[in-house]
Amino acid sequence: DVLVKNPPLDKEKALTILREAEEKGYGILVSFNDSTDVLMKDRKFLEQFGERREPTNYIYDPNLRYEDIEKIYKFYISLPKGCSEYQLDNMDLLPHLRINDSYIWWQYDQKDQGIRDMMDYLHGDIHDVVVFGDGENDKVMFRKEWTSIAMGDGDAELLKMADYITDTALHDGIRKA
Repeated sequence: DVLVKNPPLDKEKALTILREAEEKGYGILVSFNDSTDVLMKDRKFLEQFGERREPTNYIYDPNLRYEDIEKIYKFYISLPKGCSEYQLDNMDLLPHLRINDSYIWWQYDQKDQGIRDMMDYLHGDIHDVVVFGDGENDKVMFRKEWTSIAMGDGDAELLKMADYITDTALHDGIRKA
């Protein structure tokens, strides 16, 4: 396996969101090498949310300065009880996903460009691409250049954009499509 491209987040925008979250007392984890490793300068994320379900190696550094991290690939911000993501004024500076009621995940999200880059690398025909999606974050890859398939229980707007709607994931929607 060869990693061809893996862009980090725009650092200044990430720092703006991280500083605001820190000022408001939200827990923060930062992925600096796009692996299971995450940095934390305090234990607020674990106190506010607990451990993530995904494999995660928590690295505690009380002297951590976000500005000193060379590249930021992802970051996670926990929402203390009674807080909403809408209390973060700068949250929309970068693409993010709402994982559940307790935390938000920011990551580079240009799925459509990633598909184009992959097809260029493979010298493939863009019209041969088939994508599957179910959430709002998948809208960016539902393009006219290729076939877009929505899971039957997907986001209402995504269903309107789909070329085909299949069954739900629980009912083998991908296999059926």
